[in-house]
Amino acid sequence: MEKQKIKKRNWTELILESDTTVARELLQTYKEGNIEELGEALKINYENSISGAELELLNHLSDLMECIILHKVSDKFKTQKQWEKICRLQRKIKDDLEWNDCLNEKSIKKEWNDAFIYAKDTYPEYMEQVKKIKSLTWKEVFEQSYHPDK
Repeated sequence: MEKQKIKKRNWTELILESDTTVARELLQTYKEGNIEELGEALKINYENSISGAELELLNHLSDLMECIILHKVSDKFKTQKQWEKICRLQRKIKDDLEWNDCLNEKSIKKEWNDAFIYAKDTYPEYMEQVKKIKSLTWKEVFEQSYHPDK
């Protein structure tokens, strides 16, 4: 019986493909019995998933901070719609933590400064007012209400 030729895959590139492509190649690698490559591929896939989850968290956190900064610098952003957007972003971050077991409060704190810097750079027309905001606290971002009636 002739041994089947096993192809070596470039998992770093494959991981950038669709989830179904990755799943198909993982399954094929398993069927080929190439357990060593399968382990390597799963590790790369897992690390890529963590990076993606952290990037999504950073985006949600910077968007949330942006909304809060705008609320602080202009009455134009003290609206029901802006409050709803803040609530929606807070919920997205809670969902990020709930659905991605690699994320936690420590992950948020790790991304905090970058998110704040990105949020401050978003609206140049408010730059003078925004410069006065040196930081945002956990309470301001996750606990304070920005409802327009308060």
